[in-house]
Amino acid sequence: MRAITAGVLFIALGWFMAPAASAQQTAGISGVAKDSSGGVLPGVTVEAASPALLEKVRSAISDNEGRYTIIDIPPGTYTVTFTLTGFSSFRREGIELSSGFTASVDATMRIGALEESVTVSGAAPLVDTQNVRKQLVASAELLSALPTSSKQIYTLVTLTPGYTGVTDVGGQYAAEAGAFHGKRGTRVLFNGMGVENSSGNSSYQINAATVDEMVLQTSGISAEVNADGPVMNIVPKSGSNTWKVTISGLATNDKLVSDNLTQELKDKGLLSTSKALYKFDIGTAWGGPLSKDKIWIFQSNRYNGSKTQWAGIFYNKIQGSSLPYVDDTSRPAYRKEWTVSPAATRLTMQLSPRSKLNLYADLQRACTCMAETVGGTLPESVNGYNLWPTGGFMGTWSMPVNSKLLLEAGASAFLFHFPAWTPPEVKALTNAANPYGPVSILDNISKFRWNNNGGSTNENDINYTDRFGQRFSATYVTGAHALKFGVTNDYGRNWNNT
Repeated sequence: MRAITAGVLFIALGWFMAPAASAQQTAGISGVAKDSSGGVLPGVTVEAASPALLEKVRSAISDNEGRYTIIDIPPGTYTVTFTLTGFSSFRREGIELSSGFTASVDATMRIGALEESVTVSGAAPLVDTQNVRKQLVASAELLSALPTSSKQIYTLVTLTPGYTGVTDVGGQYAAEAGAFHGKRGTRVLFNGMGVENSSGNSSYQINAATVDEMVLQTSGISAEVNADGPVMNIVPKSGSNTWKVTISGLATNDKLVSDNLTQELKDKGLLSTSKALYKFDIGTAWGGPLSKDKIWIFQSNRYNGSKTQWAGIFYNKIQGSSLPYVDDTSRPAYRKEWTVSPAATRLTMQLSPRSKLNLYADLQRACTCMAETVGGTLPESVNGYNLWPTGGFMGTWSMPVNSKLLLEAGASAFLFHFPAWTPPEVKALTNAANPYGPVSILDNISKFRWNNNGGSTNENDINYTDRFGQRFSATYVTGAHALKFGVTNDYGRNWNNT
């Protein structure tokens, strides 16, 4: 069966008291310029400078009420300078911006020569008074202190009160993010583009080494996102004018895991417990300028996997027989999987002093080589999946035409192909007369199933759920308001045959 759905999710047009974070990832600075008597100052040139800005400086002009707004600036540390003829310049240093945060930075300017300046250091705004949304930010500083494998959406689930359901279990191939105060349907974005497949689960497995910041919005979500629940956005890293290399890794095995299998439990018939047999996560990342101030590259690779034993379930000792199964106590059931992201690459290009293009590609391969044996299903009756091809691809473009007009566009494709993986015990007994292996047997009393899963396990079957998206927006900024018009097209493809 093949189903293709497409649609325009929104056309948003409205006035906002402060600008929404572009593509749910960038930050902003807004405030008022006044003189020493408290009177507002129109026509003040406000410049925000930071190494995080490819063009180094972004500027705005205060309006008749002395207000200004600078939008679409990446997270980083900023210095904001106010200048006006006849007044001493005013400078605020050390303004720390995280994703989606709009800092309020006001200036009080005194009469004097332009070359005179007043500098205020520190005292960075801690509260975003320009937006009504509620959000949690896992900053680059926080994530740099955590293991690389912690840079997943489940980190935000763990940090956020009210979230229940799926959490990080150490390398497991991810599903959706769980429920917030009982409501499911968390929207997951990567660089502002949706990554869930058409069934609502996370398809693209984000390479943790590429993550710079993570943002979770739980309320006050803008019209830019077609969501009726929380929104998570993963902000990827970019290259810079400095070459940097990172190597990381972590691993554990069953020797570092405790076991509560007591003799009392053995006497009651429990012969194995659930425990991690091994987990690992190895990655490298490097980045720098291919052409200084023009083209930057960031690339990373990651290999992670795990094997987890399941309590009280074993392989069938007489696989292929029509007789009731016999526990092979030397072979406990397990879940085994791995993911390889060999070369996630992001290219950032300064096409002109104001025009910026980002290209991203991450072609992955993964294997759920044995899934959970839940509900009394023996290992040979559970399919695994060979995930190939899978990965994420996108391009985004932005251009602040001037201090008032900003243009943005983006396109993405997230592939998720997962043909069935036939368990070796079934595959070994498959032949021309019995192309799908031993007959499946379900015990209606114990509800145990063994020998086979009761359906096709043909590895040539088609099974994929891909997602594609495009967006464009134009933002016009006055001193106190931002008018934003945008259109987003999102569609998925679900193709399955058995």
